[in-house]
Amino acid sequence: MIFRGFFTVGRTGGAVIAAGLALMAGADAAMAQPGFYRDFPPPIYDDYDDPYVGPSEAPGDDEYLEPFPERRRLAPPRSEPSRRALPREALPQPENDDGAPPRRARQTPPSRQTAAPAAQSRQDIAPPLPEKRGGRTAQPAQAAGVAAPVAPLDAAPAPSLAPAPALDALDKMIGQMLLAGFTGETPSDADARRIMSQIAQGAVGGALFSGRNLRSPDDAARLAGALRGVKSEHPPFIAASHEGGPQQEGFSPSKGFAPYPSAAELGLAGDPLRAHGVYAALALDLRRAGFNLNLGPVVDLTAGTGDGSRSFGADPRHVAAFARAFAIAHRDAGVATALKHFPGAAAGDASDGSQARALEPYQALLSNRSADIVIVGHASGADGRPASVSREAVLTLLRGRLGFEGVILTDELTAPVLAGRRSLEEAAVMAVEAGVDMLAVAAPEANDPGGVAARVAAALRAAVETGRLSRERIRASYERIIALKRRLAKLQETAQAR
Repeated sequence: MIFRGFFTVGRTGGAVIAAGLALMAGADAAMAQPGFYRDFPPPIYDDYDDPYVGPSEAPGDDEYLEPFPERRRLAPPRSEPSRRALPREALPQPENDDGAPPRRARQTPPSRQTAAPAAQSRQDIAPPLPEKRGGRTAQPAQAAGVAAPVAPLDAAPAPSLAPAPALDALDKMIGQMLLAGFTGETPSDADARRIMSQIAQGAVGGALFSGRNLRSPDDAARLAGALRGVKSEHPPFIAASHEGGPQQEGFSPSKGFAPYPSAAELGLAGDPLRAHGVYAALALDLRRAGFNLNLGPVVDLTAGTGDGSRSFGADPRHVAAFARAFAIAHRDAGVATALKHFPGAAAGDASDGSQARALEPYQALLSNRSADIVIVGHASGADGRPASVSREAVLTLLRGRLGFEGVILTDELTAPVLAGRRSLEEAAVMAVEAGVDMLAVAAPEANDPGGVAARVAAALRAAVETGRLSRERIRASYERIIALKRRLAKLQETAQAR
């Protein structure tokens, strides 16, 4: 009887233990799914003193990494110490001509590697994360009938350019503040040659691609390579706006570019880690084509955007998590990003708390330094002015309250919301007065052979000469822009070495 009792108890205890082991196995399987995560793969930096911090080192960071807080209790513990805790000699060192040790590519630990998608239906939402093969990153799978992205191209020598007059120091500082659009699809087109001359001269700080410049992946890469190959004092930004979805600004699959899902599709899928894989492939395409700046992501909330496909959703935490996935993926590829459109499309109406709600994604992203650039939009601010020309929006709110110290860029200055109220030249001067650092100006039209950028530069110089703008004000923006270009150069070196 006693033996039978022990046998019964033992059998019951064994069943309990077996059930517990089954539950633990189920929890491990759940944690392997992409939706159960703690943070994103960390960005890779060149040296210990880089001003950016890792994804989990900023105070309050985890609150915004997880759009579904109830899942955090299932997250596995971190298995990697903070990079800030590592001695300097343990970090990758730049390769110098003086015999310094070569850079070693940092390997992602198994606990950080991306888990495979749980359902096959996910495959039609997003392309897979690129695989590492022999030390090089493989191309993402392409949709049937769509050409793969072009192979990496070195900066091509620019066509021979007519000598341009030298600029003085003030004109060169003003030039770095201009991100200029242009026409043409090949390096030999007249306006493409003109912007190459402006880059060489220092009259513009970067070239802004649009649909009119994107005929095919090969042509876009050749044109971007020619722009990068121009000899200049400071390397130019080669910028585009590639958000995925229908708002691809000329990166259409019909032209041979790889298709990518919209922000709304990824937001609805509810998996920021999966979005990171999508944006890693997109950023790799941009880098291989020669771009170093992507004007995205959109962090407007759905209720405030004219096109809902460009927004990740209506919840600020949710939007911040996906925007951060976008930023980290691009930074790891050596491509800078820009949050837009500050202060949020619906931020002018504070009666129902929409202003504070629209600012929440910016607060989250700026607090953990996930922004290289912030683009100020043209929605009316608290003072009734378009935010891009409002001191209240730029200096008081973005610089003051949110503490952003990086580069601030305007949305397109020729947008109808501005063009109907004031001249382009006046809008440019007002934007710089408000605290903006860079001005996005469109490509010239047929009746404007002198170019929009030249008109804006002349207006800014005249404002300095008349005392409306101080030389120190111009220098402050110039120094922020050059600091960003230097950081971007480091990120590109690291990305190439991976």
